[in-house]
Amino acid sequence: MAWTKVYTPTVNGGLGIIELDKFSRALRLRWLWYSWDDTSRPWKGLDLPIDNTDIALFNAATTVTLGNGNKATFWTSRWLQGEAPATLYPVLFKHSKRKNRIVQDALTEDKWIRDVDHNMSHQVIQEFVSLWERLQEVILQPTQHDQITWLHTSDGQYSASSAYRLQFMGTNPSRTADITWKTKAPPKCRFFTWLMLQNRIWTAARLLIRQWANDCFCQLCVRNLETVSHLFQECCYSMMIWDKVGVWISAAHLRPVNWTQIEDMSQWYADMGDKGPKATRNGVRSMIMLTTWELWKERNNRAFNRSSRTPEQLFKVIQDEGKN
Repeated sequence: MAWTKVYTPTVNGGLGIIELDKFSRALRLRWLWYSWDDTSRPWKGLDLPIDNTDIALFNAATTVTLGNGNKATFWTSRWLQGEAPATLYPVLFKHSKRKNRIVQDALTEDKWIRDVDHNMSHQVIQEFVSLWERLQEVILQPTQHDQITWLHTSDGQYSASSAYRLQFMGTNPSRTADITWKTKAPPKCRFFTWLMLQNRIWTAARLLIRQWANDCFCQLCVRNLETVSHLFQECCYSMMIWDKVGVWISAAHLRPVNWTQIEDMSQWYADMGDKGPKATRNGVRSMIMLTTWELWKERNNRAFNRSSRTPEQLFKVIQDEGKN
């Protein structure tokens, strides 16, 4: 399994293992957040062990309400109508000799102008004029402090968890995340379900890709190449089990006769878990997970122990487990 898939949050279809590089970056942002408060801290005034990526992420996650301009950074803080001048005017920012002035220092005697007044190109002049016009409306409030707000929590306060999740923005949510991880079932069953939906369980088809010796045919019906979709969706043995389970718990959408033909395993699994009355949905999801788990155990019994059970016998096992 690719490491990027493993450390992706569960809500986005991953396993949710903490990625240390991203988590350490989230923790480093705490220094930048605390540098805004008035608490005396031993490290204040020292160079912080942060890099440009940390600063860029922090600025993207915050917005600043301008007061006296003593804390907001002129170029990189988002104080100009909710945006950072460096973002609005990237060419002018790159051209500036001083990029770390605070707002008050930059606006005093128009020092920011002196920082850019050298070898100005046509594009630099255009951005300079635009920024100058916008700054005419800026009025500092000497009696008020600059206020910073974290954009990714409800109370506007920084948290390491929100800073960590922020680094996965843009990743598509998974339809099967809740069905996989919030279903009432033993952890080993939920982990197996996740592997199954990633097509990472050791079926014959996957063993063939690795050129490992195997029986090739489905262990349950001995008719087709054993793939994930065949084993749980198409195999006649599995379909008999699904039919019996659907009748037993009065969940008609679990019966193969009512399935929509879907090749995508995740879509098929999500459709089964999302249908039916909301009042019984949690219980049905547990039964779906239990059924796939017992089908897999039966497959392994046949592959390694050379023992087998009839559909009626396996269904009796599922009934006994389901009642518990």
